[in-house]
Amino acid sequence: MKYNKHIAYYHQHASKLASQYTSVAFEDVHGEWLSHIPSPTHTTILDIGAGAGRDAKALANMGNHVTAIEPASALMQSGMAFTGESVTWIKDTLPLLTSQKKQHYGLILISAVWMHLTHVQQQQSLQRCSQLLFAEGHLVITLRHGEFDDERVANPVNVSDTIEFAKSCGLTLMHKIASSDKLHRQGVSWQTLIFTK
Repeated sequence: MKYNKHIAYYHQHASKLASQYTSVAFEDVHGEWLSHIPSPTHTTILDIGAGAGRDAKALANMGNHVTAIEPASALMQSGMAFTGESVTWIKDTLPLLTSQKKQHYGLILISAVWMHLTHVQQQQSLQRCSQLLFAEGHLVITLRHGEFDDERVANPVNVSDTIEFAKSCGLTLMHKIASSDKLHRQGVSWQTLIFTK
């Protein structure tokens, strides 16, 4: 499975990637969508593909209870060191998220993960996230457009399909935001989709 090969890449290059991710401020990457939803404070948040913990730490510092999901062991270790005890870390993967039994969240963030999922896994992930959201909760997905310049391969990301899949899972699109790549990588751009249940 391609996704497992990607997990291995993040595990093997954890130190380099952690430095890269934390070199950009949370507000610079996510500030635009934050302004489109009610202030995400004092709620439960699930950060899927939490990487080095930049986003999880910032959200926890806002007063939230944050659970970080990361499948790459070494990257998760970096994240745990970066966030300290302010974030709960769990090793798990989309689309099943088997660690999440009866938990529900006010906000789910999936940042820089979607292109690692196959078309079917994307559908399954939307269904699973819908199950995990409280009513009127928010799902935020960042979509990467552009190829990698290493051994990682980006699966096709289709905005219209993602919105339709989400709709079939009871998720309504609130906002769609286009943005540039904050690491200034050539040929890379992003879109953020904000859904509510």
